[in-house]
Amino acid sequence: MSALPSNFERARLRRALIQLASLLVLTLLASGLVSLFSLWSMERMQARMLERQSALLSAVDHARSAQVSFKIQVQSWKNLLLRGESRTNYETAMHEFEVSERRTDANLQSVIDWAETTKDNEARESAIALRAEHAKVGTGYRLNLPTSEQVPKLRDQADMAVRGIDRPLNSGLDELVTAMLVGERKTEGLDRATAIDRFATLSRIIWISIGLSLLLVLSMLARTLRDPALKT
Repeated sequence: MSALPSNFERARLRRALIQLASLLVLTLLASGLVSLFSLWSMERMQARMLERQSALLSAVDHARSAQVSFKIQVQSWKNLLLRGESRTNYETAMHEFEVSERRTDANLQSVIDWAETTKDNEARESAIALRAEHAKVGTGYRLNLPTSEQVPKLRDQADMAVRGIDRPLNSGLDELVTAMLVGERKTEGLDRATAIDRFATLSRIIWISIGLSLLLVLSMLARTLRDPALKT
């Protein structure tokens, strides 16, 4: 008949089992923490991508709004020449011209602010150049602005003087929006590649951590099973 394990052997076995259980808990805890960090990291990257895309869409909307406002500004100028012999129509068209001019300028400034925030120097320089071009066009219109009394006589002359000066700005706004969208697609591609690399790296870390933890557990388990107290 085998002798019962001594108190010392039982205490030693108890400590070994406690150590084994503690190691298992720590293994699960470490794996869980690494997994949670991986999820947090991926969610944070996704949130940044969504935030950047939202800001881009807002900037594109401002650029398109600038283009629409500028077209209204040009149409207001034409209305002034067509119906400006009436003082009321002249003042209405001039008011629309000035309001549209301010809206165009404000929208272009919003694009500049977005470009400065996102460090998009190319878009910033383009938007600044377009804003300067818009101011130049406004000056050109005003230099050839007839009074209400002069409209019937100077209508054709004023129209010829400014004909076509709106085209470079319209084309520039189209090019700006296209460049902004192309730039975003490139950035999005880089972000996706970075996300894939990060996910692969974190996955390797998780599996390596689990593997090392399992080795430690198995080592501890093997040592515990060899304890003389289990063989008596």
